[in-house]
Amino acid sequence: MKRLIITILFCAFLTTSIIFEQTFIDKTFDGLKERVEVLAVSIEECGEEAIDTDENKKLGAEILDYWHDREKTLCLLIKHAELFQITDSLLYLKNFIEFDNKEEAFVGIEKVKYLIDTHNYVLGTSLQNII
Repeated sequence: MKRLIITILFCAFLTTSIIFEQTFIDKTFDGLKERVEVLAVSIEECGEEAIDTDENKKLGAEILDYWHDREKTLCLLIKHAELFQITDSLLYLKNFIEFDNKEEAFVGIEKVKYLIDTHNYVLGTSLQNII
């Protein structure tokens, strides 16, 4: 009887861990993608003018801060080696906004969106990620 109770509690713990992990990953990547899309719209609205506006710089810094805050927790769930590419891409994007290079900023936006989509798919719930 004790083994059955321990097994049930262990299964409940694993299920709760899986739900927490997947929910946190989904919310983090959805929030990041949403913020990057807002930045893309803001850059697009600049037209032929300079993109190194205070608003765009602020949005780029907020995206990076958002990612750094979430990355700390994600590193407990996922190998950091799989997350550094997103950090590098966000830094790339932020730098080209500050350098007023619109083409490279859009390349950075597309790269971040691609990495979000692929990482969100790859980093789904699995027993290996839980253990």
